[in-house]
Amino acid sequence: MAWYSMESSAEGTAVPPESVNLLTAIQRGSLFPKEPFNCKIHSLFAHAVNLEIPDFPLLYTLVNQEFLMHPLAALISNSGYTSFESLKLQTGQSGYFDGMSLTLGPTCRISFPKVRTARACDERVPDLNLSHGEFQDQLDLAGQALEYAQTQKDTVLRWNSAKRQPYYRLSGSKQNWASFSEAVNNLVLALHKEKISEALTATLQLVGLGQGLTPSGDDFLCGFILALCMGQMDTLILDTWLWGLANELGVGELPAKTTKELTSRVSKTFLYLATRKRFSKLLLQMGRSYSKDPASWMSFLSLLETYGHSSGLDSATGFLYGMATVDKRRN
Repeated sequence: MAWYSMESSAEGTAVPPESVNLLTAIQRGSLFPKEPFNCKIHSLFAHAVNLEIPDFPLLYTLVNQEFLMHPLAALISNSGYTSFESLKLQTGQSGYFDGMSLTLGPTCRISFPKVRTARACDERVPDLNLSHGEFQDQLDLAGQALEYAQTQKDTVLRWNSAKRQPYYRLSGSKQNWASFSEAVNNLVLALHKEKISEALTATLQLVGLGQGLTPSGDDFLCGFILALCMGQMDTLILDTWLWGLANELGVGELPAKTTKELTSRVSKTFLYLATRKRFSKLLLQMGRSYSKDPASWMSFLSLLETYGHSSGLDSATGFLYGMATVDKRRN
């Protein structure tokens, strides 16, 4: 049985006290389990709770804002409390899901009986419905808007709209990091020449690059992969590369080559989804905005700016680099 189709190893559940916070699950992603499982709280934020499962390499996530949804997440009603942090939950607390409700620590129980499972169309990669001229114009205008937003926020990962190239500035310096530029160029060149091993070598130079729960290099790769999927890059080459990346991360069909963690478990979860051509609702919305018109992209960019320290903009950088790659292959 594949590791993402879990069977329960739980043996009963503790009865929560009468004073627990009673919440309701509204929607579950297609990969969020329906079978019972034991868990503990891996990390806790105002709008998300990450759940760690025994012998499971990724994380399930509870979110209270719809745009944060993804296939391994469940959307929880945000009525009756201000944030997950206000529910007196703590990192490391145990939990149990019995198929009908999820109990977390002594203070929280989430009911699942009326939850709706995400439809295939909710998680499907958007179509790229742009003519050649519209594509060129959108790539230029979207790039200029992204470049301006990154300059205003002073991010380390930037987009050069004139050259249609990303670059990475060393922290605390205005100097560009040549190794990043070399890695992204080598990645695209290797995919173009159908040299999967070289593509994976370049990719692994980006995995885990940067700070935080989702480093810039990982966010960049998620956006890049989404663009290639939308641009209908050669399926065999793309699938082989993604299959290899999943194995390198230790979440594929083959045993991991190393026990060394290449990136955080939060970030690994999103990268795993990308290798299966599955993405967060935020990234899918980014793809749809790009496929519409400049006004849609500009409006969506304001949301990306608020997502993480720079995660949203980092993903957009990878996305535009992927679109520039698609444009080169078309020409």
